[in-house]
Amino acid sequence: MPKAKLSDPGVRDRLIAALREVQAEKRAVHVIHFKDRWLVLNERSPGRRKSFENRDGAVEHARGVARDRQFDLVVHGRDGSVQQVESVR
Repeated sequence: MPKAKLSDPGVRDRLIAALREVQAEKRAVHVIHFKDRWLVLNERSPGRRKSFENRDGAVEHARGVARDRQFDLVVHGRDGSVQQVESVR
């Protein structure tokens, strides 16, 4: 059986479809600390963010966004490390 080549149209199309599917799976809302504020960032819309004075308010808001959009919630600590991950999917 001959090996499939990337130059073959069917192989290339299947590879692109698989890569898009993997990319689509990466959906999360992040809570991060930045300059004495807590930010809620959406992985799918990086330009959109909301700022909070405290972590609890940011997590509560992010949890609602994640639930509505069926995204994962990733909460980072002040040092940037991942402290909590919640999956609603």
